[in-house]
Amino acid sequence: MRNIFDEKDSEKLIARLHKLKSETLPIWGKLTVNGMLFHCHTVNKAILSGKNPRPASFRQKLMRIYVLDILRKMPMGRQSHPNFFASGQVLDFNQEREQLIETIRAFNQHKEIIQVGHPVFGSMKNRDWGRFAWIHLDHHLRQFGV
Repeated sequence: MRNIFDEKDSEKLIARLHKLKSETLPIWGKLTVNGMLFHCHTVNKAILSGKNPRPASFRQKLMRIYVLDILRKMPMGRQSHPNFFASGQVLDFNQEREQLIETIRAFNQHKEIIQVGHPVFGSMKNRDWGRFAWIHLDHHLRQFGV
């Protein structure tokens, strides 16, 4: 199973990012390519720097197993918190892509336990956070055909 903490898996994501162009249009959804890059790097930063551990409920554990272990894809149409979107901001494609690449590579250097709870999955171990981050990025890269 792919995991953003694995350097080979991370580099494959980065290679896919380099296939994007500033004019790439989404296959589905409303995000622009710049908005998607912003969204993904802000989510990654929140995962790596968050300090809000919440115990996972039984339902959250079941959802985590279903999405990360069985489905292995992000469900379509799922809404994220508004803080992870650049509403009204002018975004530079190259800058956003480089920031996302930096956060992807930051996972390879991250040694501490991630201490943030996911709103759907609750608290997770680093292994699960790494799988979630990979699945999340894969979802958005497929959204833009790469």
